[in-house]
Amino acid sequence: MKSLRLLQLKYVRLTGGYQCLSKKLRWLCYRGFPLEFIPKDLCQPNLVAIDMRYSSLKQVLREDSGLLDKLKILNLSHSHDLTQSPDFSRLPNLEKLILKDCKRLTKVHKSIGDLKSLVLVNLKDCETLKALPRSFYKSKSVKTLILHGCSRFQILSEHLGKMASLITLLVDGTAIKEVPPSIVQLEKLERLSLSCLKCFLQLPSLQGLRSLTELNLEKSNFMEVPNDFGSGLPCLLNLNLSCNDFHSLPSLTGISKLGQLLLNGCRNLVEIPDLPQSLHLLDIYKCPAVERMPDFSGMSAHMVLSSPKLIEFPGLDSALNSGLILHMPVHNNLTDYLLKDSTLQVPFL
Repeated sequence: MKSLRLLQLKYVRLTGGYQCLSKKLRWLCYRGFPLEFIPKDLCQPNLVAIDMRYSSLKQVLREDSGLLDKLKILNLSHSHDLTQSPDFSRLPNLEKLILKDCKRLTKVHKSIGDLKSLVLVNLKDCETLKALPRSFYKSKSVKTLILHGCSRFQILSEHLGKMASLITLLVDGTAIKEVPPSIVQLEKLERLSLSCLKCFLQLPSLQGLRSLTELNLEKSNFMEVPNDFGSGLPCLLNLNLSCNDFHSLPSLTGISKLGQLLLNGCRNLVEIPDLPQSLHLLDIYKCPAVERMPDFSGMSAHMVLSSPKLIEFPGLDSALNSGLILHMPVHNNLTDYLLKDSTLQVPFL
């Protein structure tokens, strides 16, 4: 086994030591690793990737484990006994940290802020994790941060804006109450998801996120949308505001590239604001309070509509003849009006 580069094991318990392993070993995949820590003789110096999903680890490395300075990928997902991350000073060149569903993880070592090559941090469904160390937010290399399902995670640091390389930020299902204003400094951020939050969200101005293409605020528990929401987001393509309690929206015409707008389940929304001509999908299903729509003349979007109180829809006949596809229940107040014009072809749900 002197030339072994890849070792793949699944749910086996080996007897004896690991001294015979090749020093050339680069990829160690050991699903269901049975020990509480990784022994020293398993920490081979040329390891590039360690995949120990579903392990019994409680502690990753001991003080005598040595330096894994070539390790780039560490995946310990579904290790339900793991309570803290390793000291990252032992893994100075780590690029990807994946600790999904480590349900007892409560602490990420502060040395994570010293990793210069780290690009991915995936902590999805780490249910007991409440915060990340302050040092983490000084990272200039991290591109993707996933905190989806970290139901006790409470605080995004005010220094979030210093993460200059951040492209994807997913904090769905967390307990955060506010997004730090410094988020507008994330000039490279393309994807932001804040859905299904546990607490009422205080949403700051998002002006400045000039690279943002996807924004998900579904079930974010916010009552009011900032007046400048429709400006300063020149690249936004997809916007999901479904299942929130706001009564109104500002004009969205400033989001000139917006293609998809989801307002499904916004039960208090009374009026749909002016929309950009770029829109190709509008979902306002289960919005029972909506009474007024903007002028749709010349638009050819696909629209899903369900609002029995709707009485005003300027430009609808023109839009239907221009290619607008409208799905709505037959009890809608506009049904009689539409049926009067035999030139219109309206598919009813």
